[in-house]
Amino acid sequence: MKVSYNPSNGSILTVVRDSENLQGAVLEIPNDNLAEDILRDLSKYRINLATKTIERRPYILLSTTATDTNANGIPDVNADGTTPFPITLIAYNSDGTQDTPAGYIVNFQSIEDTILSAYRVILANATATIAAYSTKPGIRIVIASCNEAFIEPFEIEFV
Repeated sequence: MKVSYNPSNGSILTVVRDSENLQGAVLEIPNDNLAEDILRDLSKYRINLATKTIERRPYILLSTTATDTNANGIPDVNADGTTPFPITLIAYNSDGTQDTPAGYIVNFQSIEDTILSAYRVILANATATIAAYSTKPGIRIVIASCNEAFIEPFEIEFV
């Protein structure tokens, strides 16, 4: 497989099979596992313009200390409006080592029937924590974005 990319910033634009033609800046994907992962989500990867290699973008991991009490695989807290659902953000470099970003700005999308303690967080260090609250039971998807790093959606549940 091959990718075309933006030669000014390294963002991957298109992924195609080897038999297809691409115009502009093109790079061959070195293995099938990487190709499949890039196909699933282009935004996880970028081209290192200095080495002309594909690398994983820096990323921010969302996690929680809440546990799964109803055995469905999703961490949960009471939907009483006062029990916080803690969400921790940890920044990592593309090689998986913990990062200490200077001012990454993370924006959270509004979540139906849920109040977040912050909708924008600036990561001055490698970590930050926010809380979610709700009075309505149900599963929610936490979606966050950051220009400098990739962030996967995170499931939470209020019971």
